[in-house]
Amino acid sequence: MRNIQLGEKTYFENLDGLRFIFAAMVFLSHFVVMLQAFDICYVAENIQFKELGAVSVTAFFVLSGFLITFILLSEKERTKDINYVSFIKKRVLRIWPLYFLMIVVVYFVLNQIPIFHIFYNPNDNPYLSSYHLHDRISKPTEILLMFLFLPQLLTSLSEMYPLTQAWSIGVEEYFYLFWPRLMKKSRDIKRTILRILVIYMTMHLVLGISILVLQSIGIKSLAKLLTVFLHLLYMHRISCMAIGALGAYYFISGKVPQWLYYKSTQLVALTLVGIFLTIGYVLPFVGHEIYGILFIVIILNAIRQETCIFSLKHPILQQGGKVSYGFYMFHNYTIVSIIWFLKKLFPEVNGHTFALLSFIISFMLTFALAYFSYHYFERFFLEYKRKPIPSIQINPGVPEHY
Repeated sequence: MRNIQLGEKTYFENLDGLRFIFAAMVFLSHFVVMLQAFDICYVAENIQFKELGAVSVTAFFVLSGFLITFILLSEKERTKDINYVSFIKKRVLRIWPLYFLMIVVVYFVLNQIPIFHIFYNPNDNPYLSSYHLHDRISKPTEILLMFLFLPQLLTSLSEMYPLTQAWSIGVEEYFYLFWPRLMKKSRDIKRTILRILVIYMTMHLVLGISILVLQSIGIKSLAKLLTVFLHLLYMHRISCMAIGALGAYYFISGKVPQWLYYKSTQLVALTLVGIFLTIGYVLPFVGHEIYGILFIVIILNAIRQETCIFSLKHPILQQGGKVSYGFYMFHNYTIVSIIWFLKKLFPEVNGHTFALLSFIISFMLTFALAYFSYHYFERFFLEYKRKPIPSIQINPGVPEHY
């Protein structure tokens, strides 16, 4: 099937650096949002920072689709099977401890501190509001949805809630549940992935057109309901994960076109991403898929170091990639804390000077907290990922899912 060697563990050094860059892009986007929430002058008004955050998450989804599919297909090729239990165990040990710790800390500790009520007050801030069915979901329902890994549903239903960045974690968790089963049972991986891509894009297009038609004929209540479904579909971005998965399939099978590795191709992909982010470009219905194609080109070149025009092997970038999960989970609260503290400490400082100072301090604090979390909390659970799971005997004729 392929022309490259795969071992049980394949490590792509440049991807750690990419992961940290994507996390830093989310940080920058949310940092500007919080500056506005604190009524501090908007920095770089001509740059669409709101799209920067959304596109950065798209990049994470493409990377996740690539890596998870690479892991699953590598195992399937080596062993002719995919150990679903082992895969889920590793994902649980990587994601759950910090995720549930953050839920407890945020809802039962930080929520009692007035400065963090800002996550519930998006008034007069267009960057903290969207289209929703309800202004506020009850606290018990909110917590329940968080524990069920459904913050993405909460985002579509409610105006604002703490730990807003966790919606992408919920999306990833459900991807981890169904994708291994799909890859295990599929006899034609490429066709399966393409079908998912087409189905998602069709649903997205049909919902979008339906909403426009309903709004034009005055059926606004149904249009609003469908808008919630469209928003939920948009948040899951299975299409972007499928693009990443398709990249993994072509990479493992050795079928990546050579022109994709040309320096000119890499330059075009990087330049287009830079231009699109600067002007805030997202084409309706297919905008994130276009970004997804550009990101998979960047990812495929990043793992082929002999032709890659950039290197992300710097120790800070690699360490940042390792701690990026904690960095992503902590950043909103460190940003709010530092902006509030500096406003109290230096009330006369404002504008660009204040923005730069608060950015540097909150970024460094977030990195430090993420480093501490990874090395002194998360790694305790990661050690169990290396321990094998005892084989499970399944009685003949009994479906595996029982």
